[in-house]
Amino acid sequence: MAMDYLASKAKSQAVKHGKRAGAKVLQKMGAEGTRDPVFDDFNFSFQKQMAQSEKLKQEIGRYEHCLKEMKKAMKGLNDIMADFYEDFWPQAREFQLALQDQETICGNLIRDVHNLADPLRRYQINFVDIKERVKKRENKLMDYDTARRALDKAYNSPKVTDDKINKLENEFTAKEEDYKYLNDDLIRDIPPVLETRGPFVLQAFTTYFKAQELFCAENYKVAGALTQHVSALQGQQLEVSVGRERRGRQGGGQARSSGGGGGPKPGERTGQLNTRGGGRGQDPRGAPQGGSLRGSYDSRPGPGLQEPMMVDGGHIVI
Repeated sequence: MAMDYLASKAKSQAVKHGKRAGAKVLQKMGAEGTRDPVFDDFNFSFQKQMAQSEKLKQEIGRYEHCLKEMKKAMKGLNDIMADFYEDFWPQAREFQLALQDQETICGNLIRDVHNLADPLRRYQINFVDIKERVKKRENKLMDYDTARRALDKAYNSPKVTDDKINKLENEFTAKEEDYKYLNDDLIRDIPPVLETRGPFVLQAFTTYFKAQELFCAENYKVAGALTQHVSALQGQQLEVSVGRERRGRQGGGQARSSGGGGGPKPGERTGQLNTRGGGRGQDPRGAPQGGSLRGSYDSRPGPGLQEPMMVDGGHIVI
């Protein structure tokens, strides 16, 4: 009995799929199909929003990936700049912290962009049920049109018996009810889903542009501070470290530190490096993916941003 039931069900499904395939072929050949302009308009907007949300998801992911690559490149550049800037030069400690803060700022933006996935996911959840019901409606519509064509053909054929026509009429009525039930429900339920676009845009876009605003504002302050720190080297006779462990110094004069105190005499080599309270080896580079800035910054631009160094013959004059 069970095998007979399964065989009968499989045969019924095969017939149903065959009829739907035939209905699709007839539609492609230009056969008249049932249309509902109200549903078509709503479904067009629904499909458009669904496609746009998927595109937005892809672009957010691509943007986040590019930001991570930018942060990686920034860290590489900042690390080598930190190596160039001697530990005992003026404002060396502040210069190192500002470089780390640049990476922190970038990490904060990456975090905020990544968090856009949450409101987008909540927005897209609204599409799942409607998408399934639209697909189901499409199948019911093909069943309905197939039953309608079969009934029209029977009406125009003198060889079809009344019993056959009654059977076709009952099938047509059942298919019509199934289709109209789904169609009317979707016409009622699609508009509220479309209206979720406004609250989503308000939340997600505001979050994104605030993150961008903060990123640009903090970067501006840190870049201004870095310019000031480097500008402090002007007019100095700067020493350079000597030896593999960078414990010695070599230079033509005393380098005045931002922390005060004397330095070696001109031409004198020392056996120990002035290490800014720990030194490069104990103050590892690499800021976290998100967090607070370690330096303190004035919101006003530094003088270096307003008065760039003079250039003479392609060389910066310090």
